[in-house]
Amino acid sequence: MSWRAWRPASTFRELTVFPDASIGDPAPWATTGLLAILFLVVVAVLLALADADCYRLGGACFASMDRYYGSSVALGLLEHGRLVTLANPDQPYTDHPPIYGFTMAAVIATFGTATMVPMAVVNALLILAAGLLLRRFAVHYAPGTGNLALALLLFNPNVLGQGLLPQTEAMHMAAVAAGMTATAAAVAHSNVRRGAVAGALLGLSALVRPASLILGFILPLVIPVAALARFGRRNLGLAFAAGVAGAVACTVVVTPWAMHQYRSGEGWRISSNAIEDLLLVIGVMYLDPARPGEVNGDIAEELTVERDAALRARYPQWDEMTAAEQGNANRDYVVDHYLAVAAEQPGVMATAVAKSWARFLFVGGEGALHDLFGVAGSDGQIAVGIKVVALLFVAASRALAVIGIVWLMRARRWDALLLCGGLVLWFMASSALIGQPRYRMPAEPALMLCAAVGLAQVTDWFRRRRRQAIS
Repeated sequence: MSWRAWRPASTFRELTVFPDASIGDPAPWATTGLLAILFLVVVAVLLALADADCYRLGGACFASMDRYYGSSVALGLLEHGRLVTLANPDQPYTDHPPIYGFTMAAVIATFGTATMVPMAVVNALLILAAGLLLRRFAVHYAPGTGNLALALLLFNPNVLGQGLLPQTEAMHMAAVAAGMTATAAAVAHSNVRRGAVAGALLGLSALVRPASLILGFILPLVIPVAALARFGRRNLGLAFAAGVAGAVACTVVVTPWAMHQYRSGEGWRISSNAIEDLLLVIGVMYLDPARPGEVNGDIAEELTVERDAALRARYPQWDEMTAAEQGNANRDYVVDHYLAVAAEQPGVMATAVAKSWARFLFVGGEGALHDLFGVAGSDGQIAVGIKVVALLFVAASRALAVIGIVWLMRARRWDALLLCGGLVLWFMASSALIGQPRYRMPAEPALMLCAAVGLAQVTDWFRRRRRQAIS
């Protein structure tokens, strides 16, 4: 049987415009509503079973997940009326972009500090919003798969675990999903206003987590290339203008925070020098020549001690340097270390990167669910059961995604592949040596769309085989 014969004519239709209100939606809204209700019921059950420490300010679970993000911004804002470091109110807060912290401040002002469960509810609603945005995206790129994609995202173990913990992942995923959907609309219509909306949404996503900032800046490349792949040269100039409008809008959105960072002595960046340095040093932990790709904290500690001594010797005025100047020097030293390892021990670097990307794509996210329920990874049948379910889900969804990608290629949906594949590849690459399933969160909608397309293909193939057997 040929591929074209395998393709379900009733499920997929060739579309020339996205989005087009004149095209009916084969994914019924009644099913969407039932999925949303079921999701909220599952969330309520998970929150009822969750470790109370995950939603108590000062709890060990909450502190380990929240770290530099929400509570320090929220409490500093509520207590002092401005963005300050909670431990030292005279020092401006610069560690991390502030949108998640602003949201937590609103939640605390409304519900108090007795429990952070309301913040988990906000995260759950953001997961649902990301799912509905994915449904919208799927309806027009692969009609009939909208509810499949929605279900795969809402009941994804990694999404549930990461999203219900007190951290930024759910908000970041929703913001990136909104930007991805708006970008697809800008591609379809070559419309400057839609391009500006896409850029603004991606700028907001960068104010949740900085990794998505580059997505807004490259819209002048992404929108015209995707439009060229879909429509040829028609309206290519307008597509480029839409991309430029998107990049400008992204810049406008992030500039106020960047100016705050600059005035605070951090330079033109949206995370502090200390946080950027911390992430680089964490990456060093995975460059043990004896076990590349595995954590060895001693290597990072040795490098830090060596770097501090070397930079103080190189810069006698070190203590008088600004945070930005020290940050640049620290960063350059660690980057030089990375380059030295890549040049002198390429096998170590290649193995570490390969293992990082494998963790990014194929770890089920069971660790987040273990944290949510307060169980250790080897703590009895519950932990083992969670791990089995998460691994089975990720294995099945990746296999289905491969089938979906092949179908999109056969259907010549290069624009969908560019948007989805580019999103996954960027977040995988940006995780560098420390790939973890939490960094996969903003790419989960794209992965679930491909899996939904693959699942539709497989179920249609079995349906046809059954009909042939009956006839």
